[in-house]
Amino acid sequence: MLIRFLRDSRGGIAPLMGILALPLMGAVGVAVDFSRFNATRTAFQSALDSTSLMLAKSAATQTAGDLQSTATSTFKALFAHPEASNVAITATYSQTNGSKVTLSGNATIDTNFLGVLGYCQLNFSAMSVSTWGNSRLRVALVLDNTGS
Repeated sequence: MLIRFLRDSRGGIAPLMGILALPLMGAVGVAVDFSRFNATRTAFQSALDSTSLMLAKSAATQTAGDLQSTATSTFKALFAHPEASNVAITATYSQTNGSKVTLSGNATIDTNFLGVLGYCQLNFSAMSVSTWGNSRLRVALVLDNTGS
């Protein structure tokens, strides 16, 4: 009976579709999870960059605790993705080689389909640096009096 089933070519698409259904659904699931992950990571980086630029205005006059609390509140106002969990950012200010605000953060996102493959969460991190200050320009003026 098995040999007769394998030789029959009248319904050849149905068994093939049955065999390919699981990998096809898996590929679609991976694409959905990856697109959610990528969109969240991009929004995270954008919010971190915006927070870094906003902190550059007043970082020199704030204490480390005030800088951290301002960074956290500003970031939470800009980053509105509830699918990201364990969001943590750190803010530092330094004055070596000009003024600099450095923000770094990380978060996790729960997966819907990749859990079947053993990836229940995906972690990501990002960093943003804003620098400013007075940098000296060295300008030389040369006059050519040869008439050429």
